Amino acid sequence: MELPIAYRWEFTRRHPYYLLFWEQAHRYLQDPKDDTAEGMLGKAAVFMLTLIGVTGDPRSPGAELDEVETADLSGAWRNGAIAPITFRGLAGVMLKELPPESRLAIGKLLVDSASIDDGDAPHDYHLFSEFLKLQDPSLDKMPVAPIIGVDVNAPLRTIVAAIEQWVRELKAQQGIPEHRRHYDKLPDYLRVWDLREGWIGDCYDSSRERTLQEIAIELSESLSTVRNRYRSAFRYIAGQDYSPELWVRLFGVMKTSKVIEPEARPRLTTRRPWRSPVRRDVPETVLAPQEQEGHRGSFLVNNVVTPDMLETAELLMDIQTLIDRGLSNEQIADELELSRETADDLLEYFRQRQQEGI
Repeated sequence: MELPIAYRWEFTRRHPYYLLFWEQAHRYLQDPKDDTAEGMLGKAAVFMLTLIGVTGDPRSPGAELDEVETADLSGAWRNGAIAPITFRGLAGVMLKELPPESRLAIGKLLVDSASIDDGDAPHDYHLFSEFLKLQDPSLDKMPVAPIIGVDVNAPLRTIVAAIEQWVRELKAQQGIPEHRRHYDKLPDYLRVWDLREGWIGDCYDSSRERTLQEIAIELSESLSTVRNRYRSAFRYIAGQDYSPELWVRLFGVMKTSKVIEPEARPRLTTRRPWRSPVRRDVPETVLAPQEQEGHRGSFLVNNVVTPDMLETAELLMDIQTLIDRGLSNEQIADELELSRETADDLLEYFRQRQQEGI
């Protein structure tokens, strides 16, 4: 949300969630059928896209910006800083942040008000008085994302100064540092990302991947600069700092699906235990969402994915861990019960990434 609209789309369409779910969500929104298995999958796909800020009918990842409705990308936010608030937005904030008893009290008042004719001042006054009498501390708290009213009749300079002072105080209270955004660097980030990951405009093509060293030579940049640009691009796409584990979870299964033999996954899924046999010093907090009210549980519980995908992700994590331990290709193949053909291709892929420091 901190990106300009054009780059918001560029980074969004490169996200694995978008590539995996946009088509199913699009079909559902065009022809919703809630009582069918296809409809249930469509609703799930729509939900998954909301997690990365896509709220409307998704377009093909190959679409240009002028083909995409900016509202679908929460375009009301201007440079990720301010947004006009709608009644839908206000209702959403109350549904999400107010406790049940507060929602019940406000809901009753709204229901009562619906039975009053417009312009019936005495009854309107009575309901508003009842609202003001509510002894509910939660109604006097600020939402997580602050909402303010602006008197547009006031001088612009006064409005700007007041908001600036208010925001400074909020940043100080919450310990949020001030920083500048370098939007001019975004094309460089995308350029490195696309060359390294093989992005070709609407999907990833693993055969087009380049090493960071090759990219550094082509762009006449240092290897460290190219590596930093790659990591910055990852952060804008994934919303978190780069780590090999997170790359495996988000991109690894998708990027290596053509490397693993089609018949290998089902065989491994049935033979390998649900919990990986390889011990890794990777805490679940690296992958799990922050615990919030109404959203508790592990990564596996909170993110509905298929056992096949989980098993493949575990396989890739095991490979990476065993490479770090210095095992040979043959030893890793034996440990994970892989055919040598599958093992050699996967191992070379991950060894190369490790050598590049990513």
